[in-house]
Amino acid sequence: METIQQFAERHRLRVSRDGCNDPIISGRRTARHHIFDNGDGRLGVLLMFDGSPAKWTNAKKKAVAVGLIVRQDGGSEGTMLFDSANLRQSRMALNLTGARIKRILTAEQKEVLAFSLQAARQAKAA
Repeated sequence: METIQQFAERHRLRVSRDGCNDPIISGRRTARHHIFDNGDGRLGVLLMFDGSPAKWTNAKKKAVAVGLIVRQDGGSEGTMLFDSANLRQSRMALNLTGARIKRILTAEQKEVLAFSLQAARQAKAA
């Protein structure tokens, strides 16, 4: 089984810490959507929709269709477990949370971005 750190490295994701200092992969859609380590070799997805049961129901249907297991089912939030070795389940978890994949830049792309940043800073200072 794969740890959350290994999963993050394989998918080029950033691992951060939650309030309990547990490692998580945060989503960009909302800070409360994230991927966590369940502690039994499986990873989990936490989805929290602000007072929207329809969004949770829709997300749950999509996830169950590819094999995620619903662990907690609340009115507008819940958790699901998935096998990180299963590509379809992993992609669904990333999609549901909106986890941001780190870009890998070439040397030319880095140079262009550095030039753009320098030009913007000069324009702001002027």
